[in-house]
Amino acid sequence: MIALEDYLEHRRLYGDWVEFAKSALGGTGLDSLSEIWAQHTLGHALLNVGRYEETIAVATRTRAICHERQDWRGASMAEQQLASALSSLGRHDDAIEAHRRALLTRQGLEQGAEAAALHYFAGTLASAGRLTEAVEAEKLSLELW
Repeated sequence: MIALEDYLEHRRLYGDWVEFAKSALGGTGLDSLSEIWAQHTLGHALLNVGRYEETIAVATRTRAICHERQDWRGASMAEQQLASALSSLGRHDDAIEAHRRALLTRQGLEQGAEAAALHYFAGTLASAGRLTEAVEAEKLSLELW
């Protein structure tokens, strides 16, 4: 019973996040950084309530905004959201490509962010049955931590 209550509370909280982010994006006066973070928040919330197709649309839009503004950290985060949604839909090859783009974008940024990106990449590789590559990606991730 407790697990069900936790699950329902999780869904409710992320549902609130979806509404909050949509409200923020529907308003006026957001500066560039606030708009990008509202997009990331929306994508994260949608991902956590299992609305993967919507996550893909938001992450793709966020990635384009970040590229336009040369926000490479934000672009990498959008690629990772995209990869997570694609992987959840069983589209592992597309997810792997999104992870690769995230890693390319993160090169030269903080090491912890690159380590996290490699860790998520390893999970997607494992889900796709590419275990040897997953182990190698995880090893690289641990070396950066």
